[in-house]
Amino acid sequence: MLDANNYTLLSWSEKWFKIYGTKGLKSTSLRSKESDLKHITSSGIANIPIDKIRTRHLQQIINDVFDKSPSKAQKVYSMLVNIFDGAIKNNLVIKNVAKDVEVPKYSVKEKRTLSSKEQNVFRNADFDLQKRVFISLALDCGLRKGEILALSLNDFDIKNEIVDIHKTYDITKRIILPTPKSESGNRKVPVSKKTIEYAQKLAVENDSIQLFLHNGKPFSGGDFNKMWNSIINKVIENLGGREVNAGGIKTGDITPHFLRHTYATNLFYAGVDIKAAQYLLGHASIEFLNIYNSNTIISAKATVHKTIPPLILPFFKAHCIIRVKIKIVKGFIKYFNYLLITKTWSPIS
Repeated sequence: MLDANNYTLLSWSEKWFKIYGTKGLKSTSLRSKESDLKHITSSGIANIPIDKIRTRHLQQIINDVFDKSPSKAQKVYSMLVNIFDGAIKNNLVIKNVAKDVEVPKYSVKEKRTLSSKEQNVFRNADFDLQKRVFISLALDCGLRKGEILALSLNDFDIKNEIVDIHKTYDITKRIILPTPKSESGNRKVPVSKKTIEYAQKLAVENDSIQLFLHNGKPFSGGDFNKMWNSIINKVIENLGGREVNAGGIKTGDITPHFLRHTYATNLFYAGVDIKAAQYLLGHASIEFLNIYNSNTIISAKATVHKTIPPLILPFFKAHCIIRVKIKIVKGFIKYFNYLLITKTWSPIS
């Protein structure tokens, strides 16, 4: 049995983190959790014995974190609750004093989709091959940044027009991890013939099956930021120098995730089945629906506003062989309707 007299908030938090806090975490998630832990272990009360910690002590930690980062405060609070749950299990304390801490409320800045004008520019501006492939995979396939940067030409099923997502890229360590963000991230996503052609040309240009290289080496964070800034500058230039300002977010502040968010919103408004959308986006649960709100849906109407007859099932099967449950097949049919609407896919003649 552990002795409470031997543990301070600092020493128990570090022990808890080592035993319980790192289980199943990938490197990017681990760094985020380590950052949360540091707010606790570097606090002014870190050296107080664990059984002498009171709610007022922990409240001060949360208040200090909230002043710097409101979103981080909620994460630190959740970690504190888990730390004291662990302390109870190990008979170090008898009550979880963290549960009485109050996290101040704050308004989360709403994400927005790209406007129809922005989407047109992203799709049609004169980008080089590497930028074009990245944009197409983010905006028209909904892939995450790490999933895109990990791709090689071998991940494309050229005959069936599918990209196989089964890994991710750690941009800090500059290595490809053999598994995606989560198990649900393993999926096969329809991709346009044009995007595949761009990927093939890019592989030739790189003299490598790996698509995202800078001077023959895997992308660094700086390499990616340089590429993304170049994309945004080109978009603003093609908008005539006039940035779109929607929801308080200007074109210049768009991040790669906005493209994935736009893809998800377009699926939603196009009527794609929830289970199909969940599969395509690689989400573990349908909680991702929380990203939608009235403003998001309204902005999607400018892009997805037409209806066309559904593609017939045999045609769908011929061009998109995906291992999914039969109950979501109708959702994928609607997904192809969306691709036709946005002109990002066309049948083989």
